[in-house]
Amino acid sequence: MDGQDRINPSAFIWALILAPLVTGLPAFAVLWVLGFAEIYLDGLSIVLGATAIATVLGAPTYLTFGTAAFVIALRRRRAHISRTGLVAGFVANLVSAPIVFVLVFIFDASEAWGMTVFIVGFGCIFAPLWGWICGALYARFTSISSFNNNNLSPPAEQKHNSEYDENHS
Repeated sequence: MDGQDRINPSAFIWALILAPLVTGLPAFAVLWVLGFAEIYLDGLSIVLGATAIATVLGAPTYLTFGTAAFVIALRRRRAHISRTGLVAGFVANLVSAPIVFVLVFIFDASEAWGMTVFIVGFGCIFAPLWGWICGALYARFTSISSFNNNNLSPPAEQKHNSEYDENHS
């Protein structure tokens, strides 16, 4: 495996964690503000509520199956990372369906099929979205030089070294 096939771990971890938060936290914040202001918009509240709840309920499946799918996808295809992430998220969601069914069955056998369809159905929307966002963030983070040092901290403001600039211009 050459250097271009390696996955940057710090960029990958940050992209993986931030992807669902990019949709979930703003949805939760808007819901909170609307609720605080006692403004109730039925359609919007349902969409925002589904987005916020999906972030919480989808996180275990996303982090387990999604991580594996994204690693495999990134190792195989680098040209369109966002589209690759979208497909990886969708596939990870479908692959997780039997596990979701077993877990739901353990807790409530009578509603196992319906709850599995509900959870995986919402996953068919959010998993590809989060995969696309993860791919876009990963592409962005790998273009930032401080992530290329493989440290796990987010990028800091770049400081230019005048000796380096003079020698490499």
